[in-house]
Amino acid sequence: MSLLQRAAIFIAQPATSSLSETAQEIAERTRGYWGVENKVYYVQDVTQGEDASRIRTTPLTQVFVLASNFSLNLYRDNMFKNMAQA
Repeated sequence: MSLLQRAAIFIAQPATSSLSETAQEIAERTRGYWGVENKVYYVQDVTQGEDASRIRTTPLTQVFVLASNFSLNLYRDNMFKNMAQA
């Protein structure tokens, strides 16, 4: 059997997977990941302007992130749904 014939057989075989998840479960897990992404990083960037910040020196960036996370957690603990309005 030639290499070309073996390649054709390999391509024609249906793909089998060891994943036991359904498409629905994979979609839910993907949405869950993006929910975390949107809840944390998007809020920090858009609401608090983290990417636009000009703070670049090491201790100040860490203090800024700590204060930012602390304030977001306070807002969430007080049941604010919209961080921009909090």
